[in-house]
Amino acid sequence: MPKKPKKSKEKKLRKTKKERPKKRKKSKEKKTVKDEKNKVGRKLFNGKVEGDVVQKLEEAFAYGCTDEEACVYADISRTALHNYQKKNKEFLNRKELLKQSPILLARQTVVTGIQIDPDLALKFLERKKKDEFSPKLIVEDNGQAELEELRNDLKTLIGGKNAKAKQKAKRPDKKRA
Repeated sequence: MPKKPKKSKEKKLRKTKKERPKKRKKSKEKKTVKDEKNKVGRKLFNGKVEGDVVQKLEEAFAYGCTDEEACVYADISRTALHNYQKKNKEFLNRKELLKQSPILLARQTVVTGIQIDPDLALKFLERKKKDEFSPKLIVEDNGQAELEELRNDLKTLIGGKNAKAKQKAKRPDKKRA
């Protein structure tokens, strides 16, 4: 049998260097496969179309609904809403703005109603300009009469308790036979 010539160490190193990039490519491919595996599982809105769900949520928040009420209206879980808000900070800001819509609408209604109903105009001013328009109660009696009456009642109560305590102290203790 003929002997095989020995390969030098340099050739072995070259060969291993050539193989290493191939291994790295395979490992990168594995990472993409793992990433795809991470996407497996329950979808964010249980398979519902994201645009439709977001539209229903925005509509509910525009009515001034709470998070729970909006979730019921959009038929999603609270967890799904919170996860969506974590991913979409813009939606979270929009939600807070939409929740103010009913207040703005109420203000508009009050302002237009002021022109028609003078009582409403007065109530509005009583709340917005309290120092000028709030109904004030002027109390002329400084409360001295009530204070004297309360003091007298207190004295009689205290005096009554002291009298009962003195009577108990005067009684001799009954001894059992």
